[in-house]
Amino acid sequence: MKRPSFLPVFIGTGFGSGFSPFAPGTAGALLASIIWIALYFLLPFSWVLWLTAALVIVFTFAGIWAADKLETYWGEDPSRVVVDEMVGVWIPLLAVPNDDKWFWYVIAAFALFRIFDIAKPLGIRRMESLKGGVGVMMDDVLAGVYSFILLVGARWVIGRKVARMISQKGGIFMFLRAQLSAQMATIADFLVTILLVRLFDVYYVYATLAGAIYGGIVNCVINYKWTFKSKGKKTHVAVKFVLVWICSVWLNTWGTYALTESLAKIPWVRDTLSLYFGDFFIIPKVVVAVIVALFWNYNMQRFFVYRNIDIRSLFGKRN
Repeated sequence: MKRPSFLPVFIGTGFGSGFSPFAPGTAGALLASIIWIALYFLLPFSWVLWLTAALVIVFTFAGIWAADKLETYWGEDPSRVVVDEMVGVWIPLLAVPNDDKWFWYVIAAFALFRIFDIAKPLGIRRMESLKGGVGVMMDDVLAGVYSFILLVGARWVIGRKVARMISQKGGIFMFLRAQLSAQMATIADFLVTILLVRLFDVYYVYATLAGAIYGGIVNCVINYKWTFKSKGKKTHVAVKFVLVWICSVWLNTWGTYALTESLAKIPWVRDTLSLYFGDFFIIPKVVVAVIVALFWNYNMQRFFVYRNIDIRSLFGKRN
């Protein structure tokens, strides 16, 4: 059977996120959120708003075109087409404020969109009856519009007291922020890994290494700006983070390899996991990533990387 050309696949699958072995729609929405967060850190906020609006418009029309092309090969409204989820989550992100609570609004935008997208109330389900790529895109666009309206209302209703409590330093809130940051990094890690394995046939160990490095960059930026709100010198933080993350990459890569190869020697485990997941190494990677994130990354970053410790003191001579 003839394969679709690369461009509609690349656009329709949300840069490859639609090939996720589980919850491809959620993977696409998460990738869209990560892209927006990257823009937030890299560009002035006014540029981010204009660029987000441009992304919504451009990818709505590009998504209709790509979905029309891909339905010929993959059937009606294929699950691998997730560009509609990306556009849908970009719409409520237009309501995110430029203050210290922005990340919580990003999470709320993502959650609201997924709720509307799954439940499909208030005419959203009717949009699916539209033919071709228009039907694929418009239900998620409407879900995004409803999410945008609720998020704007939330900004007006939510008081400063609640927001200040969530944003305070230390304790359970710091831990929750760190876990959210870790999950964002894990998502980035997994998307890169799966993209390399599925689209470019890269050996899973090398793909895991590349994903871990990319996830580490995402994790470092979010933690410095938001999780631990570090006041240390960026160069010192960067050096300390690299030292910790080299160990983290090694733990993730070696742990994934060791657990994958160990489980592969148990026939019933290998056959069961292979039945539900196209790539057998995914489950060991998830298990190892969670363990490393909780027991190594969080503690080393909280007590070493983002503390105001001069890196030169670690290598200085003792009198």
